[in-house]
Amino acid sequence: MLQRQCAGEDIVPPSVFHDELEPADQILLRALNRDPSQRPATAGAFARELRGALLALAPLPKPDGARWVANTVMPSRGTAVPKTRGVVFRSVTRALGVREAERLRDALGGEHADLSHALTDTAPLAWLPTDLFIQLLTVAPPHVHRDGSRLARDIARATVRASFRRFFPASSATLVPERTLSAIRNVWSRYQSWGTVSSMPIHASETVVRMTGTPRNPDLCMWTSGLLEQLVVLSGGRSVAVDHEACEARDDDACLFRVMWGRGE
Repeated sequence: MLQRQCAGEDIVPPSVFHDELEPADQILLRALNRDPSQRPATAGAFARELRGALLALAPLPKPDGARWVANTVMPSRGTAVPKTRGVVFRSVTRALGVREAERLRDALGGEHADLSHALTDTAPLAWLPTDLFIQLLTVAPPHVHRDGSRLARDIARATVRASFRRFFPASSATLVPERTLSAIRNVWSRYQSWGTVSSMPIHASETVVRMTGTPRNPDLCMWTSGLLEQLVVLSGGRSVAVDHEACEARDDDACLFRVMWGRGE
Protein backbone atom coordinates (compact mmCIF):
# COMPACT_ATOMS: atom_id res chain seq x y z
CA MET A 1 0.00 0.00 0.00
CA LEU A 2 2.79 2.43 0.89
CA GLN A 3 4.60 1.53 -2.34
CA ARG A 4 1.50 2.37 -4.36
CA GLN A 5 1.17 5.72 -2.59
CA CYS A 6 4.81 6.57 -3.23
CA ALA A 7 4.29 5.72 -6.89
CA GLY A 8 1.41 8.17 -7.02
CA GLU A 9 -1.21 5.47 -7.54
CA ASP A 10 -4.67 5.45 -6.04
CA ILE A 11 -5.29 3.03 -3.18
CA VAL A 12 -7.73 0.21 -3.80
CA PRO A 13 -10.59 0.53 -1.28
CA PRO A 14 -10.76 -2.15 1.42
CA SER A 15 -14.16 -3.38 0.18
CA VAL A 16 -12.44 -4.81 -2.90
CA PHE A 17 -11.12 -7.50 -0.55
CA HIS A 18 -13.92 -7.50 2.05
CA ASP A 19 -17.44 -6.59 0.89
CA GLU A 20 -18.62 -5.71 4.37
CA LEU A 21 -16.22 -2.77 4.66
CA GLU A 22 -17.87 -0.76 1.89
CA PRO A 23 -19.55 1.75 4.32
CA ALA A 24 -16.09 2.55 5.73
CA ASP A 25 -14.27 2.89 2.39
CA GLN A 26 -14.27 6.68 2.19
CA ILE A 27 -13.27 7.09 5.85
CA LEU A 28 -10.32 4.72 5.49
CA LEU A 29 -9.21 6.20 2.18
CA ARG A 30 -9.36 9.71 3.62
CA ALA A 31 -7.26 8.61 6.59
CA LEU A 32 -4.63 7.29 4.16
CA ASN A 33 -4.54 10.44 2.05
CA ARG A 34 -1.03 11.69 1.31
CA ASP A 35 -2.20 15.23 2.06
CA PRO A 36 -2.43 15.67 5.88
CA SER A 37 -5.07 18.38 5.48
CA GLN A 38 -7.41 15.81 3.90
CA ARG A 39 -7.15 13.37 6.81
CA PRO A 40 -9.35 13.41 9.94
CA ALA A 41 -8.20 16.16 12.29
CA THR A 42 -7.53 13.83 15.22
CA ALA A 43 -7.31 10.14 16.00
CA GLY A 44 -10.45 10.52 18.09
CA ALA A 45 -12.37 12.02 15.17
CA PHE A 46 -11.21 9.19 12.95
CA ALA A 47 -12.25 6.58 15.53
CA ARG A 48 -15.71 8.12 15.90
CA GLU A 49 -16.30 8.20 12.13
CA LEU A 50 -15.07 4.66 11.71
CA ARG A 51 -17.15 3.39 14.63
CA GLY A 52 -20.27 5.00 13.18
CA ALA A 53 -19.68 3.39 9.80
CA LEU A 54 -19.00 -0.05 11.26
CA LEU A 55 -22.07 0.08 13.47
CA ALA A 56 -24.18 0.51 10.36
CA LEU A 57 -22.90 -2.70 8.83
CA ALA A 58 -25.32 -5.51 8.19
CA PRO A 59 -24.15 -9.00 7.28
CA LEU A 60 -24.43 -9.77 3.57
CA PRO A 61 -26.73 -12.62 2.55
CA LYS A 62 -24.61 -15.65 1.86
CA PRO A 63 -25.31 -18.34 -0.69
CA ASP A 64 -26.77 -21.51 0.72
CA GLY A 65 -24.23 -24.25 1.26
CA ALA A 66 -21.15 -22.33 0.18
CA ARG A 67 -18.16 -21.82 2.45
CA TRP A 68 -17.11 -18.27 3.14
CA VAL A 69 -13.58 -17.45 4.28
CA ALA A 70 -12.94 -13.77 5.01
CA ASN A 71 -16.08 -13.04 2.96
CA THR A 72 -14.70 -14.83 -0.12
CA VAL A 73 -16.70 -17.65 -1.68
CA MET A 74 -14.86 -20.94 -1.51
CA PRO A 75 -15.82 -24.27 -3.09
CA SER A 76 -18.60 -25.95 -1.16
CA ARG A 77 -17.93 -29.13 0.73
CA GLY A 78 -21.42 -30.27 -0.12
CA THR A 79 -23.99 -29.55 -2.79
CA ALA A 80 -24.51 -25.80 -3.04
CA VAL A 81 -27.11 -23.95 -5.05
CA PRO A 82 -25.27 -21.64 -7.49
CA LYS A 83 -26.26 -18.02 -6.95
CA THR A 84 -25.92 -14.82 -8.97
CA ARG A 85 -25.96 -11.25 -7.66
CA GLY A 86 -28.98 -9.04 -8.21
CA VAL A 87 -26.84 -6.45 -10.00
CA VAL A 88 -26.49 -8.88 -12.91
CA PHE A 89 -30.27 -9.02 -13.35
CA ARG A 90 -30.62 -5.28 -12.85
CA SER A 91 -28.06 -4.66 -15.60
CA VAL A 92 -30.40 -6.10 -18.24
CA THR A 93 -32.03 -2.66 -18.55
CA ARG A 94 -28.64 -1.05 -19.10
CA ALA A 95 -27.78 -3.66 -21.74
CA LEU A 96 -31.05 -3.41 -23.68
CA GLY A 97 -32.14 0.15 -23.09
CA VAL A 98 -35.19 1.23 -21.08
CA ARG A 99 -37.87 0.68 -23.71
CA GLU A 100 -36.67 -2.72 -24.86
CA ALA A 101 -36.24 -3.84 -21.26
CA GLU A 102 -39.80 -2.76 -20.50
CA ARG A 103 -41.09 -4.77 -23.45
CA LEU A 104 -39.13 -7.78 -22.23
CA ARG A 105 -40.58 -7.48 -18.73
CA ASP A 106 -44.10 -7.26 -20.17
CA ALA A 107 -43.46 -10.35 -22.32
CA LEU A 108 -42.13 -12.32 -19.36
CA GLY A 109 -44.74 -11.10 -16.87
CA GLY A 110 -47.29 -13.84 -17.43
CA GLU A 111 -45.44 -17.11 -17.82
CA HIS A 112 -42.20 -16.02 -16.12
CA ALA A 113 -43.32 -13.63 -13.41
CA ASP A 114 -40.29 -14.46 -11.25
CA LEU A 115 -37.95 -13.33 -14.03
CA SER A 116 -39.90 -10.14 -14.63
CA HIS A 117 -39.69 -9.38 -10.92
CA ALA A 118 -35.95 -10.08 -10.80
CA LEU A 119 -35.22 -7.52 -13.52
CA THR A 120 -36.67 -4.61 -11.56
CA ASP A 121 -37.29 -5.41 -7.92
CA THR A 122 -34.11 -7.21 -6.88
CA ALA A 123 -31.57 -5.46 -4.65
CA PRO A 124 -28.14 -5.26 -6.33
CA LEU A 125 -26.44 -7.20 -3.52
CA ALA A 126 -29.16 -9.86 -3.24
CA TRP A 127 -28.42 -13.43 -4.28
CA LEU A 128 -30.74 -15.15 -6.75
CA PRO A 129 -30.46 -18.70 -8.16
CA THR A 130 -28.12 -18.86 -11.13
CA ASP A 131 -30.68 -21.18 -12.73
CA LEU A 132 -32.96 -18.15 -12.93
CA PHE A 133 -30.30 -16.26 -14.88
CA ILE A 134 -29.81 -19.27 -17.18
CA GLN A 135 -33.57 -19.28 -17.72
CA LEU A 136 -33.43 -15.60 -18.65
CA LEU A 137 -30.72 -16.28 -21.24
CA THR A 138 -32.90 -19.06 -22.65
CA VAL A 139 -36.31 -17.38 -22.87
CA ALA A 140 -35.35 -13.73 -23.49
CA PRO A 141 -33.54 -13.87 -26.88
CA PRO A 142 -36.69 -14.22 -29.07
CA HIS A 143 -38.16 -11.14 -27.37
CA VAL A 144 -35.07 -8.94 -27.82
CA HIS A 145 -33.89 -10.23 -31.22
CA ARG A 146 -30.49 -11.34 -29.93
CA ASP A 147 -29.15 -14.85 -29.53
CA GLY A 148 -28.33 -16.12 -26.06
CA SER A 149 -24.57 -15.70 -26.47
CA ARG A 150 -24.79 -12.07 -27.55
CA LEU A 151 -27.32 -11.26 -24.85
CA ALA A 152 -25.11 -12.88 -22.20
CA ARG A 153 -22.07 -10.83 -23.28
CA ASP A 154 -24.09 -7.61 -23.46
CA ILE A 155 -25.43 -8.13 -19.93
CA ALA A 156 -21.93 -8.88 -18.64
CA ARG A 157 -20.51 -5.71 -20.20
CA ALA A 158 -23.35 -3.67 -18.73
CA THR A 159 -22.85 -5.25 -15.30
CA VAL A 160 -19.17 -4.31 -15.24
CA ARG A 161 -19.84 -0.78 -16.48
CA ALA A 162 -22.40 -0.32 -13.70
CA SER A 163 -20.14 -1.56 -10.90
CA PHE A 164 -16.50 -1.27 -11.97
CA ARG A 165 -15.66 2.03 -10.26
CA ARG A 166 -16.97 0.67 -7.00
CA PHE A 167 -14.33 -2.04 -7.11
CA PHE A 168 -11.52 -0.10 -8.83
CA PRO A 169 -11.94 3.65 -8.23
CA ALA A 170 -8.42 4.44 -9.41
CA SER A 171 -7.98 6.75 -12.37
CA SER A 172 -7.49 5.31 -15.84
CA ALA A 173 -3.88 6.52 -15.72
CA THR A 174 -3.01 4.06 -12.93
CA LEU A 175 -5.18 1.09 -13.91
CA VAL A 176 -3.64 -1.64 -16.06
CA PRO A 177 -5.38 -4.81 -17.29
CA GLU A 178 -2.89 -7.26 -15.80
CA ARG A 179 -3.43 -5.84 -12.31
CA THR A 180 -7.19 -5.99 -12.68
CA LEU A 181 -7.08 -9.60 -13.88
CA SER A 182 -4.76 -10.57 -11.05
CA ALA A 183 -7.64 -9.68 -8.70
CA ILE A 184 -10.20 -11.69 -10.68
CA ARG A 185 -10.94 -14.01 -7.78
CA ASN A 186 -12.12 -11.13 -5.62
CA VAL A 187 -14.00 -9.50 -8.47
CA TRP A 188 -15.72 -12.75 -9.44
CA SER A 189 -17.10 -13.35 -5.95
CA ARG A 190 -18.98 -10.04 -6.20
CA TYR A 191 -21.14 -11.46 -8.98
CA GLN A 192 -21.29 -15.25 -8.67
CA SER A 193 -21.18 -17.72 -5.77
CA TRP A 194 -20.00 -20.59 -7.94
CA GLY A 195 -16.68 -21.35 -9.55
CA THR A 196 -13.08 -21.51 -8.40
CA VAL A 197 -11.18 -18.85 -10.36
CA SER A 198 -7.48 -18.16 -10.87
CA SER A 199 -5.40 -16.20 -13.36
CA MET A 200 -1.96 -16.69 -14.86
CA PRO A 201 -0.18 -13.88 -16.74
CA ILE A 202 1.45 -15.08 -19.95
CA HIS A 203 3.12 -11.79 -20.80
CA ALA A 204 2.41 -8.06 -20.50
CA SER A 205 -0.70 -8.12 -22.67
CA GLU A 206 -2.02 -11.65 -22.22
CA THR A 207 -3.49 -13.54 -19.25
CA VAL A 208 -5.20 -16.91 -18.98
CA VAL A 209 -8.12 -17.16 -16.56
CA ARG A 210 -8.97 -20.67 -15.36
CA MET A 211 -12.30 -21.64 -13.84
CA THR A 212 -13.67 -24.87 -12.42
CA GLY A 213 -16.92 -25.74 -10.68
CA THR A 214 -19.15 -23.94 -13.19
CA PRO A 215 -22.80 -24.82 -13.91
CA ARG A 216 -21.58 -26.09 -17.31
CA ASN A 217 -23.74 -23.76 -19.37
CA PRO A 218 -22.39 -22.25 -22.63
CA ASP A 219 -24.29 -18.97 -22.26
CA LEU A 220 -22.80 -18.45 -18.80
CA CYS A 221 -19.38 -18.91 -20.37
CA MET A 222 -20.27 -16.15 -22.85
CA TRP A 223 -21.26 -13.98 -19.88
CA THR A 224 -17.85 -14.66 -18.35
CA SER A 225 -16.13 -13.73 -21.61
CA GLY A 226 -18.03 -10.45 -21.70
CA LEU A 227 -17.11 -9.73 -18.09
CA LEU A 228 -13.40 -10.31 -18.73
CA GLU A 229 -13.47 -8.22 -21.88
CA GLN A 230 -15.11 -5.23 -20.18
CA LEU A 231 -12.80 -5.43 -17.17
CA VAL A 232 -9.81 -5.09 -19.49
CA VAL A 233 -11.42 -2.28 -21.52
CA LEU A 234 -12.13 -0.23 -18.41
CA SER A 235 -8.58 -0.89 -17.21
CA GLY A 236 -7.14 0.73 -20.30
CA GLY A 237 -6.78 -2.22 -22.66
CA ARG A 238 -7.48 -1.80 -26.38
CA SER A 239 -8.54 -4.26 -29.09
CA VAL A 240 -9.50 -6.80 -26.44
CA ALA A 241 -10.03 -10.42 -27.47
CA VAL A 242 -11.21 -13.25 -25.23
CA ASP A 243 -10.66 -16.77 -26.55
CA HIS A 244 -12.65 -19.45 -24.73
CA GLU A 245 -10.20 -22.28 -25.34
CA ALA A 246 -11.66 -24.98 -23.11
CA CYS A 247 -15.06 -25.38 -21.49
CA GLU A 248 -16.52 -27.58 -18.79
CA ALA A 249 -19.77 -27.56 -20.79
CA ARG A 250 -17.80 -29.49 -23.45
CA ASP A 251 -16.50 -31.92 -20.80
CA ASP A 252 -13.09 -30.28 -20.56
CA ASP A 253 -11.36 -30.33 -17.17
CA ALA A 254 -11.79 -26.57 -16.74
CA CYS A 255 -12.93 -23.45 -18.53
CA LEU A 256 -9.95 -21.54 -19.92
CA PHE A 257 -10.25 -17.95 -21.12
CA ARG A 258 -7.24 -16.46 -22.91
CA VAL A 259 -7.52 -12.68 -22.58
CA MET A 260 -5.42 -10.56 -24.96
CA TRP A 261 -5.27 -6.82 -25.43
CA GLY A 262 -3.29 -3.95 -26.90
CA ARG A 263 -1.90 -1.00 -25.00
CA GLY A 264 -3.59 2.39 -24.98
CA GLU A 265 -1.76 5.34 -26.45
